[in-house]
Amino acid sequence: MSWKPEMKVVNDENWYPNGLVFETKMEAELYAKDLYSRWTSTADHRAVESDLEPNYRWNSELNKLERIIRDGEAKPENDNNIPE
Repeated sequence: MSWKPEMKVVNDENWYPNGLVFETKMEAELYAKDLYSRWTSTADHRAVESDLEPNYRWNSELNKLERIIRDGEAKPENDNNIPE
């Protein structure tokens, strides 16, 4: 089991993921809280269970999102394409 952050925007009843998947609920919640604080039209945030393989981790010490690089994957030269 893994966890995905989701956002709810103003005047919309739907919840929206952004492709990030975390190993723990706490990581997903911390990222969702961080993203919620930066977006201007969010109404709420949450973490939901997922069957997908985690692809990011939340570094609490640095308050920073980090991509998980699996064996055989090339490490990106520039990781500025992290989804918001």
